[in-house]
Amino acid sequence: MIKVLIVEDHLATGENIGFTCEEFGCDVYWATTLLQASCIIIQHKFQLIIWDFNLPDGISIDLIKLAREKFPEAIMVASSSNPNIRALQQAAGCNLSADPSSISDFLRKEIPRLICSLKAE
Repeated sequence: MIKVLIVEDHLATGENIGFTCEEFGCDVYWATTLLQASCIIIQHKFQLIIWDFNLPDGISIDLIKLAREKFPEAIMVASSSNPNIRALQQAAGCNLSADPSSISDFLRKEIPRLICSLKAE
């Protein structure tokens, strides 16, 4: 089973991403803070991680780098309304970025594509 970690502090966004992943048979974990995400990352191995850069307890770039070291094969998606999202994505080692303003497209197109690619491996 594909394990997905969602690091997102906005309830509706996190739930929508989680529901979409569960529809495709994924085991979903959800953190709303850096501290929660750190604890979850220590305990599990993930194939897909979807990050919100701006969390209540800080910016997640260092934790993303740590996760990249621990899970080098994982697909990591950065999400932020920050206009410098591409630079943040590259600095953190994320595979791609998602603009929260187009989250419905991301849910409908990208998440299924990513999960299908992981299942094919």
